[in-house]
Amino acid sequence: MKTHLRKRASDGYLVDVLNKAQREQLELLICLWLATVAAFGVWWLDPSHFTGPVRFVFNSLILVWGAIIPGYYFFFLSRMKRSNPALTIPKNWRVAMIVTRAPSEPFSLVQRMLLAMKAQASPHDTWLADEDATAEILHWSESRFLSTARVSRWWASCQPALPRTTLPPSHPTHECGCRDWIFNRPGGNSITTTP
Repeated sequence: MKTHLRKRASDGYLVDVLNKAQREQLELLICLWLATVAAFGVWWLDPSHFTGPVRFVFNSLILVWGAIIPGYYFFFLSRMKRSNPALTIPKNWRVAMIVTRAPSEPFSLVQRMLLAMKAQASPHDTWLADEDATAEILHWSESRFLSTARVSRWWASCQPALPRTTLPPSHPTHECGCRDWIFNRPGGNSITTTP
């Protein structure tokens, strides 16, 4: 799998998030962090800090953990990639941006995400996948020309066909069913779209 990731990165699909100046700043910051950790390690290993094997090992483990956390952050920060903005999406591809919403989630949060998605420059369809869309939510979506998918109708139409271990009826997951019901559109009435 690692060779697959390297191949994709070398093919130009992924590019670094940081520019050259930002990468140099990050490398300087990592060097300063490593020098600080090394200086602290030398200070900590001074014999005057040894108060007994159990206490010293216990305290050392806590300090090592505190030193590892920034390293974990720096490791992933230095590897950040994003899709190459120079690559264009073929004209015959259809792109959809989908926001899922459970009844317990506030609609105000979903509204901000939908409006941000709708404002994207590249052509796409914007979808709201809602477990239990109210009339107010449907009206808001229709007035902004957003497509709306009602998960509860989809779930009712295909629930008997799905094994209980895959998708428990008490808690349907968005991710498992979203792709099937957006692209296959089972049950005729499970998707409500607006022009």
